[in-house]
Amino acid sequence: MEQKSAWLLIEQFICSHKKLNEKYEAYLEKNKKFNGENFCDVLCLFDLFLETRNKKQKQIKTTSPRLKNHAYKISLLYNRIKHGTRFSRIPWWNKIVDFVYLGALPLRKHKTLMTDLGVKRVVSMVEPFEHEDSYAGKPLRVSDWDLEGVNFKTFPSPDFRPISLETLYKAALFVKESAELKQTVYIHCKAGRSRSAAVVMAYLTLFKNLSYEDAVLLIRSRRPHIDLENKKNNIETLCELYHLFFLGKKDVSFFEALLLD
Repeated sequence: MEQKSAWLLIEQFICSHKKLNEKYEAYLEKNKKFNGENFCDVLCLFDLFLETRNKKQKQIKTTSPRLKNHAYKISLLYNRIKHGTRFSRIPWWNKIVDFVYLGALPLRKHKTLMTDLGVKRVVSMVEPFEHEDSYAGKPLRVSDWDLEGVNFKTFPSPDFRPISLETLYKAALFVKESAELKQTVYIHCKAGRSRSAAVVMAYLTLFKNLSYEDAVLLIRSRRPHIDLENKKNNIETLCELYHLFFLGKKDVSFFEALLLD
């Protein structure tokens, strides 16, 4: 019943604003099976609503696969220099809370160290090409994790872009499940600063009852160089929707400022 009540509130809000309602009706035309009581369906709808707002944020878009791949390799090489030298004070990974580690793309040379940490689960936020060997490094492969009996989940997300609400939610759910089973989970992207940090943020705000600000402070106290500049809208929207659907919140005023300004 909470889901039905939450959707009625949200739908009333949408229908009371012309531009949102037009987008909603167009979305329904293309998505005949949409169910407003299904949380993931609603997340997909709000991804559409957030498109305009997110386009205003600072982000990098590369349409050329070759250029994108080349930029990634340079970035990974820089990341290895920044994190992997004896003069660097920036570790490859950090423990954030019990059973939850946040870090950069694990390379094959890290395999033993991962075993020493007791990693039983992995959340990977990188795109498929980021797992490929190159002059910049040799990432741990899915087969490497399989040999260690590690439960590997991938949620491919482009770098320098907001992460979809559904992806954030499903990744955070996997982290929650891992912690409840007392199985150490390693969440990574390329540098362990943005995409993976957003997943940890979602986990802390959804399932540990931290505010956005407190979650940022907690993560920064462990891993100071995180960058959530273009992730904030989506993390906060996910949290608001979760509170409406599962925690009985009745106020939709948050969306006025987010979607209508």
